Amino acid sequence: MKISILHKVYSSLFAVVIASIFVVCANAQRVDEAAIKKAIDFYSDYKDLPSSLNCKPPASQAEKIICADPLLRLMERLDTMASIYMVENGTHRELSHNKRTVMQESSIKTIRKLKTAAAIRKAYIKSTNDALGGESPYYGKEDK
Repeated sequence: MKISILHKVYSSLFAVVIASIFVVCANAQRVDEAAIKKAIDFYSDYKDLPSSLNCKPPASQAEKIICADPLLRLMERLDTMASIYMVENGTHRELSHNKRTVMQESSIKTIRKLKTAAAIRKAYIKSTNDALGGESPYYGKEDK
């Protein structure tokens, strides 16, 4: 009887801990579509950049996931723009805005190794945050 009660208490406690971890992780990966679109508009000098994705046919499982998800496609677009912006801003020289440059400077090589939408989202958030710093739409007020 005591074991059964303890088992229920520990099971309930475990469920609360798991739920708390999920909430923290979800909050750490805030993705606001409107904020992403606003950032893309802000970096309008980079709108001519081609995508780093190959959707016809997808070159990897990750690209298949991204190509099927409009939000991940927006995140890819912003991340590609941010990657080129970061290099140009850091080196004070303009790069060619072509597919070859995008493939060299974007995070697609890392992204292609990922297997889930959550992992891809997390990688794009990290990459964009690194490239744009405090100007990334993924940063909240508490992150600055």
